[in-house]
Amino acid sequence: MSQPCKQMLGPSGEHDGLPPLAAYNAAAYPNMTLLPNPQTPMFAAPSYGPESPIPRMSALRELAPGQSVHKLLDPPPPCFGRKPPPNLPCAGFEPMSTFCEGSTLNHGFCPEIAPATTGVTHPFVLHDVTKDDWKWFLYTVKISASLRPRDRVAAVVAPMVFGLHALEAVITPSIECIVKKLKKTAVVDLIDHWNTSFFHPRHLNVVLARGTKAFSGPSGIPPDLAQYIADGASEAVFDDLSVDEGEHKAEHKLHDEDSKEVRKVEKAERERRRERDHTWRLVIAPNA
Repeated sequence: MSQPCKQMLGPSGEHDGLPPLAAYNAAAYPNMTLLPNPQTPMFAAPSYGPESPIPRMSALRELAPGQSVHKLLDPPPPCFGRKPPPNLPCAGFEPMSTFCEGSTLNHGFCPEIAPATTGVTHPFVLHDVTKDDWKWFLYTVKISASLRPRDRVAAVVAPMVFGLHALEAVITPSIECIVKKLKKTAVVDLIDHWNTSFFHPRHLNVVLARGTKAFSGPSGIPPDLAQYIADGASEAVFDDLSVDEGEHKAEHKLHDEDSKEVRKVEKAERERRRERDHTWRLVIAPNA
């Protein structure tokens, strides 16, 4: 059975279920706060009756790994045929990010919780993105990242994000190849299809990013870091901006130079910084 979805970072910066080594500093990601009111809707209300049917394994029986995303999106998700409302806002919003639940994209993203935002009203509510729309998108992202060349998807991939009891995706060296050459893979192609068919008409753009590099979209800079890099920052934004490492070490050395515990903590912090640069994320930003 699938595990409960992990919570995103709270205002305190605590790792509310996210991979401990995947946390980004709050100063580098000011948007990484939960909505002020937990009761505030995170998704738009469905405008097409009951919830749309979620993908089932039967829908993938004819899909062979290695085929294009055209096959994965045939038939297309229901939301592709839904016209956006005419009163969509044109005002921008701070880019939002949602983080991968593992070290590789085939681990997927939590579909139950919308990306955190600083806005009083969530952009998904304003831009006509329902919970089912978001589930469909994240599910197809996970499937496209889980394809392997020798097996049929129906035999190895399960829509666990929807709580269905089935086999887990098999991790193979092909996944490593997908990660290394991501610009040419089905994952980026799939995101481009979703942007063209669904997000762009709703004045939204989704970008796949890791660290300071964007792997989709018109720019090589992730939207959630564009302002920092424009202001002259670099990959240092992923360091702990609130603490100078040299002063941090000197302070501990002054208190207890031979403390093994201090060295252990400092080593863990260095490892955390290295690891978080490799966490995949999806960035949702206004589409200019």
